Amino acid sequence: MKKFMVAAVAAMTMAFAGPAVEVLVEAPVDTSSAYVGLGYGFGTAEVAVSDYNYMESYSVDADNIFLQAGYNFNEYVAVEGRYAFGATYSDNLPVDTLAIYVKPQYPVTSELTVYGLLGYAWNEIDNTDVDFDGFAYGIGAKYAVVEDIEVFVDYTSVYSDTESFDLVDVDTDVYSVNVGVSYKF
Repeated sequence: MKKFMVAAVAAMTMAFAGPAVEVLVEAPVDTSSAYVGLGYGFGTAEVAVSDYNYMESYSVDADNIFLQAGYNFNEYVAVEGRYAFGATYSDNLPVDTLAIYVKPQYPVTSELTVYGLLGYAWNEIDNTDVDFDGFAYGIGAKYAVVEDIEVFVDYTSVYSDTESFDLVDVDTDVYSVNVGVSYKF
């Protein structure tokens, strides 16, 4: 009788418990990818010179064409390098820039991603011995028009500094608004 009771309790337990529960664990999706791109920057270089009773500002267009190459480690972090060369068609002196960025990014939708750029840039004014480098940053957004092609727009500052020479301050800013297209592979 004791064996009958154990068998009956076991059968009832199985009946009330229902079918076996199967736990499914999805494999992580690999979102890493390399990418290359081409863009145009509508740039400006500004210099302001001032002392205790004088101030003068200069501003020139520093438009450029740039190449970009990067690697998405996942959907939230990438590294990116950009090389921009002056495309100014007036008598302005174009600025060439090489920059490397860490690119934190956040996918707002499956197509739209916003991002920041934090890095370092080396700049040189063409046909001169003038070069300058420093912290570079930016903010932007990219949109996937098809699976592997994205268009982007961003703002980047590749140099911002104030230098003091005796009683004279020189404030320099080089920045641009950029548009472009990139291909992921």
